[in-house]
Amino acid sequence: MSNISPRVDIAFKKIFGVEENKDLLISLINSIVSDEDQISEVTLLNPYNPKNFREDKLSILDVKAKSFDGKRFNIEIQITDEADYDKRALYYWAKLYTEQLKTSEGYASLSKAIGIHILYFTSIPNEKKYHNIFHIVKKDSGLLYFKDLELHTIELNKFAKNYNEELSDIIAKVKNSLDMWSAFLTRHDLLNKDNLPKELNDASLKKALTVLDIMNFTEEEREAYEDHLKWMLIEAGTIRKFEDKGKKEGIRIGEVGLIKKMITNGEFVPHFSHETFDYHHGKHHQAYVTNLNNLLQNNQELQKKSLEELIIYASIKPDEAAIFNNAAQIWNHSFFWHSIKPSGGGRPTGIMLEQINKDFGSYENFATEFKQAAISQFASGWAWLVSNNGKLQIVKTSNAETPITKSMKPLLSCDVWEHAYYIDYRNKRPDYVTVYIDHMINWQFAEGHI
Repeated sequence: MSNISPRVDIAFKKIFGVEENKDLLISLINSIVSDEDQISEVTLLNPYNPKNFREDKLSILDVKAKSFDGKRFNIEIQITDEADYDKRALYYWAKLYTEQLKTSEGYASLSKAIGIHILYFTSIPNEKKYHNIFHIVKKDSGLLYFKDLELHTIELNKFAKNYNEELSDIIAKVKNSLDMWSAFLTRHDLLNKDNLPKELNDASLKKALTVLDIMNFTEEEREAYEDHLKWMLIEAGTIRKFEDKGKKEGIRIGEVGLIKKMITNGEFVPHFSHETFDYHHGKHHQAYVTNLNNLLQNNQELQKKSLEELIIYASIKPDEAAIFNNAAQIWNHSFFWHSIKPSGGGRPTGIMLEQINKDFGSYENFATEFKQAAISQFASGWAWLVSNNGKLQIVKTSNAETPITKSMKPLLSCDVWEHAYYIDYRNKRPDYVTVYIDHMINWQFAEGHI
């Protein structure tokens, strides 16, 4: 399984925007357009080229193509919401349409232009379907007169609504080839090319998974991928506030120290004992810091990166698993310490309560769902309250995995590794989680990240 996300535009274009994978692009386009617009051959108008972003690493990497009969296609993938995206989509379509016309050519030479916008945010709030098609039609009768304009929006977050979904949940949604590609783009981490269920046993999907698994970045491409991913996370507000806070408090590479906000022994008694803090903070958390410093001691370039940048860097390099595991564990633990406070927990107030009521129905529903996520996380891991494209969600991650590599904005975390609770609660994880919810959640910290 690859740690590279196919939703980041550089990876998306390396999969669908190169000559050797034109069959994948054809399959993707045909899964989206109508029967009359199906294609069997395509010419790439802007094939993938690292030189395109050598000078501008945040340039837009869309895929433009032309079919044998002249139809033009523009496919863009976008993770984060931007203001006036509808205007941007229409502008891209207009460029795609008008760029066809050469000097001295008549309008009859213009062919249909189809804009395809694959989004990981909600662009049409009141529409339940994740794939929507737009034309210009006569207002009173719906007559389609201007046939050359067609825009598609594919809101992937409406296809995969919950990051805790299992493979069986995804399979149940797959009814057609677009569902198949949506499963790939949202939950490739659940898909094994050598053991695909029959609903997803497709040659194009197998090839796409293979391409993703063996994808290698040059140094320039890797830096651009990191820049794109970090920019998307910053746009989403995922890392900005905590990164700024971390830099002020000494959570940085080169001198990664334990957070200055030391938990004073005794503040959380009887919920956490002195011994738990000694082991959890003083030994386990400290071990990750020591290990990471040792891993970086001879690498001046990596020492310049912030903790978040280091996590993003290592998340896409399988040979840097040790750096990822230790850096992510430092970040997760630091975030956990900020997520709790003495005499915390219980029902929040203000904006936090309003958002919880909006997205979960009630605080009681939130508490029930969060507890279930925390106690059902198999073996070691974390339960999180996150903001995903403006909506609160509860997600689980295993081991050192962290939401910041998944374009989510963490608000709270609950450490469910055994070292967090075994001394005080033995194997009664549900009791520990109940105490966390009722007596320790730092709602002020969470609200500061909305």
